[in-house]
Amino acid sequence: MSSVGSDTSSSLGYQRPLAPGVLPAYDLAVELLQKDSTKKKELLEKEKDSDKRAHLEVQSIVNLPEVRWAFAQGKYDLSQPVHRYLLEQKWRKQGALDLLMERVHQMKVIPDLLPMFHPTIDLQLSFKEGESVTPGDFMIVESTFQAPVITAQTYHPEEKLYTLLIVDPDVPDPSIRGFSTFLHAFQPNIPLSATNTRINLPTAPATSETGLAYIPPHPQNGTPYHRYTTILLPQSSEISIDVANISRESFDLREFFEQHGFANGGGIHMFREKWEKSVGTVYKTVLGKPEPKFGREPRPDTYSDEKGRKFPKYTTA
Repeated sequence: MSSVGSDTSSSLGYQRPLAPGVLPAYDLAVELLQKDSTKKKELLEKEKDSDKRAHLEVQSIVNLPEVRWAFAQGKYDLSQPVHRYLLEQKWRKQGALDLLMERVHQMKVIPDLLPMFHPTIDLQLSFKEGESVTPGDFMIVESTFQAPVITAQTYHPEEKLYTLLIVDPDVPDPSIRGFSTFLHAFQPNIPLSATNTRINLPTAPATSETGLAYIPPHPQNGTPYHRYTTILLPQSSEISIDVANISRESFDLREFFEQHGFANGGGIHMFREKWEKSVGTVYKTVLGKPEPKFGREPRPDTYSDEKGRKFPKYTTA
């Protein structure tokens, strides 16, 4: 977004919708906002506590008409605290976060993967330029052959480290007569800030620095839809992980979370896919193994012996 000032109308291109004197009530409202801004700026000059200063810095200008107008026009600069505040409030209060949480709980991503999750980051995925995937949407398998473009809109000015994982918790596992989780991508130590939001998934051979490269979704034949979930976890410090010891199959996200002591918050996103014929391409060209097919176990025939011969249903006395 373009960089703009936060105090002057000229730098914002803002013009009053009504000239002074046209509507006295409007003039009075603007006057009250200006007085409130002046009062908070005076308190800001006297305040010593850093947290309170940060709060007053935002509150002293957040309600000014020129600031609100500039934000509504998309003319904001996320190096400015007030613009970070307004962007976060928009995400939290105008439906985007509500829809995300509805989908991840409705489809039981939470608590299937983690017992609870409270997002603090607006995580967006796009497989086609300019088109973000709505959480919970069904995707065509071929459309996800290439790694997604991922943006993580944080609201802190300084860089912090994060770990990103893409998992599928709906892989049939005959060994446990249930389902296990497949790790589609893994990348630790990603530096992110309010102005540095792009995440590039690793494509080179796996190393402890780059993580595990993206493997496209491949929902198995004979299974219901799969929930492909992207999770961004905040790190308390840099972590060192030997990816050679990470198994993509039967990946335990809860154990991984507890083992590395991730902080609360982060980002989450999910979409769904069903089996299509193109899944075979992933097995052949990426996984290098035959495509499996699953189905319900046949019911035992109580009227047949081990060799399949039928017993008569009725016998004479």
